[in-house]
Amino acid sequence: GVATKVGLKRGSPADLFKAVHGQSIEEVKGAILDGAFTAEGKKKMPAYKNKLTEKEIDEIIKYIKEG
Repeated sequence: GVATKVGLKRGSPADLFKAVHGQSIEEVKGAILDGAFTAEGKKKMPAYKNKLTEKEIDEIIKYIKEG
């Protein structure tokens, strides 16, 4: 739930839980699958669609939405 130093340099929010609070499950899932980008198009989080299973992604979403 807390950004790493690299994440902060890339524009990630310091508190992931607060950042995704108002986002839908579909929005969060899209960021996990395809990565996240700043408004300028700079990558701030890599894509995980080829690294995590559907179940793992669902568990991550559940964890951060309940956080």
